[in-house]
Amino acid sequence: MAHMLEQFGPALKLPWTHLKAPDLTDELIEKMVTGTKAQADGRSIAELEQLRDNCLIEMMGALKKYQVGAGKLFKANQRFARGISLRRLDTGHD
Repeated sequence: MAHMLEQFGPALKLPWTHLKAPDLTDELIEKMVTGTKAQADGRSIAELEQLRDNCLIEMMGALKKYQVGAGKLFKANQRFARGISLRRLDTGHD
């Protein structure tokens, strides 16, 4: 988090929205770093990435039920992937 804020912090003040970005004081940076360490709960970046991916897949699965947004795409790609797998089984190639 500290490295990200050093690298991208100034860009956070760009006028992307009508909201005013807070000043990145040393105190605010320390609070953000402390908070993200607490949320990480000792997990590695790889573990956090896997958790993120698992959560996204679960959400897409819920959306798939109603065929909206990413869920609609998820359902279509599952059919496509199954079709490729079946062709591989039948013919040995795509």
